Amino acid sequence: MEEKYRRQYHRNHPSEKLVEQTKRRMRKARGVEHQMKWLRVAGAAAAVVVVFGVSVNVSPAFAQAVDEIPVVGDIARVLTVRSFTEEQPGSTVNVEQPMVADDTQFAADVNEQINKIVDQYIEEANQRIAEYREAFLATGGTEEEFEQKNIQVDVDYEILSETEDRVSFVLRAAESDISAGKEIVYYNLDLATGQVLTLQDVLGEDWVNICNSSIQEQMAENTDVSYFSEDQGGFTTVDENTSFYLDEDGSVVVVFPKYSIAPGAYGEQTFRIDA
Repeated sequence: MEEKYRRQYHRNHPSEKLVEQTKRRMRKARGVEHQMKWLRVAGAAAAVVVVFGVSVNVSPAFAQAVDEIPVVGDIARVLTVRSFTEEQPGSTVNVEQPMVADDTQFAADVNEQINKIVDQYIEEANQRIAEYREAFLATGGTEEEFEQKNIQVDVDYEILSETEDRVSFVLRAAESDISAGKEIVYYNLDLATGQVLTLQDVLGEDWVNICNSSIQEQMAENTDVSYFSEDQGGFTTVDENTSFYLDEDGSVVVVFPKYSIAPGAYGEQTFRIDA
């Protein structure tokens, strides 16, 4: 069964031809985008920019459809490169994998990292499900009862902000019934410079004090959450490993994982930093 899943899974990887088709559309879109910017500078009062996303899968018919889409203005910097659902007895794997749609080595490196994270997560999730199934059957459960659980393995993403040069998005992976299986990775990319954005890049040299002061103030004002004290392992300071993203206004939102600075019932904790 596991080998069958692997064969089915690898058939869902995008081909090099499909990826190249997508890149070609991106380059073509940038040319139109340049023309639209010229029109706006020239004073075209009614110029309309259409922002669209493209979902790319392995279907040749879909690849042809993408190639025929008329492009007007800006194009999405992040799109779906792999989308599929695989069902097995007792579990279902749902994947929506993002791709940074930029024809640079930087974007290729980011996409390779994302692909490795997704591949590894699915492999480990299936291993956890296999171990859970074995323990379930060993303690008196039946195959029929296990299949009724239909454990969901979900991999997807959310675009948090997107401009011409910068994009923030989050990759999430989790499975139901198995609390240990969870992965959340935030990406903040400057496509103009080909760099991963840091808190210092956005907030300046005094980024640590700016973040700490704002977070401590917000924690003191938020009486709805019982934060851990420093003695309990709660918040002390941000550092280079602190997760964050840029919201639609371009502001920094610092993110702390579930259980890290407050009990798990309160979930992930976020703090908008108004510098």
